[in-house]
Amino acid sequence: MIDSFQMTIKNDGEAIVGQRPSRRTFCAAAAGAFVSVLAKRRLLLPAREDLHLPEIDVAAIDRTRILRAAKRYLSEAPVTITAFPAARSAGGKHDYFSEGDYWWPDPANPSGPYIQRDGLSNPDNFIRHRHALLQLSVQMPALSAAWLITKTERYAAHAVRHLRAWFVDESTRINPHLEFAQAIHGRTTGRGIGIIDTLHLVEVARAAAVLEGSRSLANDVRDGVKAWFAAYLNWMTTSSHGIEEREAKNNHATCWVLQVAEFSRYTGNADLASFCRQRFTATLVPSQIAPNGVFLWSWRAPNRTRTACSILMR
Repeated sequence: MIDSFQMTIKNDGEAIVGQRPSRRTFCAAAAGAFVSVLAKRRLLLPAREDLHLPEIDVAAIDRTRILRAAKRYLSEAPVTITAFPAARSAGGKHDYFSEGDYWWPDPANPSGPYIQRDGLSNPDNFIRHRHALLQLSVQMPALSAAWLITKTERYAAHAVRHLRAWFVDESTRINPHLEFAQAIHGRTTGRGIGIIDTLHLVEVARAAAVLEGSRSLANDVRDGVKAWFAAYLNWMTTSSHGIEEREAKNNHATCWVLQVAEFSRYTGNADLASFCRQRFTATLVPSQIAPNGVFLWSWRAPNRTRTACSILMR
């Protein structure tokens, strides 16, 4: 069986899942889908006065699209990674698992370690857990945004069901680590670069923060979700995989900082948030962006245009 999916973007900005592209195409498309609904701070984050920007009523502009998406997601029950057993994973049913996209069986040794074919995704690799995370990352913001602009509790209540299933309930929750992400058959059970797989949880954390104004968010769910993100933050910043990803010289380091910054904001970790601000200005910008605006590392990527565009969307 081929585990495959693709996120395509309709004219109205909604994300649709279908056949699977390369990993870089996936990242670029995913970011584009979220930007139009989620990256506008006046909708999902507390408003801040800005004398240099015009006032934009995002709720009015995006209302039809938000409600259309949210109504569709009301019919979708929570589905976590525990619904998709990963036979090749070295972990358990609650452990996130994915396999390196660009690794294939060796024609000269079919049963041996996989070999790399950079830029070419292997459609037989396991991606069910990544797919489930992607679905959550479009469901949660749409439902939370719908509650925010209508104050209709059914949207918030359904979003809370997702939060409870993914981060609180013992039978369905995901463990707060990515020890087994981006595994390579015959070579490694997991790699630090797999941390980019949870980039979509940034949108989930933002949506969860918005729901704190809803009566549907019970204290045990709120506290449980924050505890999960705090534990994941600890793993990201102390584990060998997390440190490896932090020290990467490309978009992976940027995505590490983006995740740690947002999860720190959500959990109230001021020290880590300050670290991310400093690392972005003192390390990432000077080491990755040339004076002419070129991403230095992107020129070594097989699909450098898509790779550069995907990081700009972060």
